Amino acid sequence: MNQILGIIQVIGTFIAVGTLMILGIKYMVGSAEERASYKKSMLPYVIGSVLIFSAVNITSVIYNEVYEVTTTEMTKFEERKDWLGRRRRWRNLLYRYVSRT
Repeated sequence: MNQILGIIQVIGTFIAVGTLMILGIKYMVGSAEERASYKKSMLPYVIGSVLIFSAVNITSVIYNEVYEVTTTEMTKFEERKDWLGRRRRWRNLLYRYVSRT
């Protein structure tokens, strides 16, 4: 999952940087009216870039926390299951020993 999120973040970074370069060049060579329209188009660009970066990071944090809790709980479950298995084995050995005498 982290690899997928990393790929999404890299692709988003390339798209964001490429778009910023294009908007920057158009802003530098454009007329006054064009510059005003480019300024208006930069706001959605900034919002989209922030959403891409924050969404990937928030998803990564949530996934890591859920995965950690799940694996910790499964480890506790496995330990409990192993303990119960050992308890049953000892109980069976004790019953066998007592039944012999």
